[in-house]
Amino acid sequence: MRTLFISIIMLSQMMVYAQRTEERSAQKMERMQAQKVAFFTNKLNLTVLEAEVFWPVYNEYNDKRQALKKSNSWKGQTQELTDDEANKLLDDILDLKEKDFAIQKEYLYKFKEVLPSQKVVRLYKLERRFKDEIIRNIEDRLKQRRNNKR
Repeated sequence: MRTLFISIIMLSQMMVYAQRTEERSAQKMERMQAQKVAFFTNKLNLTVLEAEVFWPVYNEYNDKRQALKKSNSWKGQTQELTDDEANKLLDDILDLKEKDFAIQKEYLYKFKEVLPSQKVVRLYKLERRFKDEIIRNIEDRLKQRRNNKR
């Protein structure tokens, strides 16, 4: 009986910890999304009207690309593959890249419907720049943590 009680307590603590971790992760994603909106709106110099029509299209584009990335079947171990498995994996990778290109092509035209072409060009450059800034911020935080532990 005592073992059961201890197991229940431990399980409930693990569930609470997992829930807190999920909440923190969701909060980080919300903050990053808000930073992204501010970054693109500012750097593209979007008018209120442009922002109103651009963000739903961009969010749809982003959601489709994220769903595609999550659907990839080649996330696992690639060390000990047979030739047949490796060929299947290469076909899957190529298929994924083709689907991603199709999404990008589709949304290039949609972006041009809601923004001037010059801003669409800048959008693609800014996407790369935003990712680079996020990576740089993460690296800086990791360096800070390592220095603080010393």
